[in-house]
Amino acid sequence: MVGKRALEIATTLALDPEMMLLDEPMAGMGHEDIDKISALIQRIAKNHTILMVEHNLSVSPTCPTSSPFDARRFSPSNYGGLTRTSV
Repeated sequence: MVGKRALEIATTLALDPEMMLLDEPMAGMGHEDIDKISALIQRIAKNHTILMVEHNLSVSPTCPTSSPFDARRFSPSNYGGLTRTSV
């Protein structure tokens, strides 16, 4: 699983993006795999902006800045007028 996910990330990096959106990059992984992908993401984040969506809150140390999202407290005015469907 780590090899496939790392390849997906490397393929995206080859396009030299200004920002990367990672949608649950640790989904379905065990602890060892999560540690490996977390380390990879931390290395990439030194030179790239990464926006990561993850349900597993134990990986939050991977991110120097994190903002938990709680749909029960969602208000479009809190997010610059974004609608629920655009978040």
